[in-house]
Amino acid sequence: MAKLFMALKKVESSKVQKALGWSTFRYLVFSHQFYVLLLCLGIDISYLNVMATLSLVYGIASVLPIFSIADALVKGSLALTIFGY
Repeated sequence: MAKLFMALKKVESSKVQKALGWSTFRYLVFSHQFYVLLLCLGIDISYLNVMATLSLVYGIASVLPIFSIADALVKGSLALTIFGY
């Protein structure tokens, strides 16, 4: 574990900032695509509710330790449960 932290400390901060920037951009694109999809399907939900719920779903789904095969099923059912409220 100590070797992992030593290797992470050697990564340049500019590379970390670039990765975080692209990750944020990717998250924003996917979130807004989902919002547009909801609008196209005629689902009446406010923008703030969608973004807050998506943040919650993504956060919980990223913390859950699951295998990649069951990943889609767990994230889908989690999203349906949270959006159901």
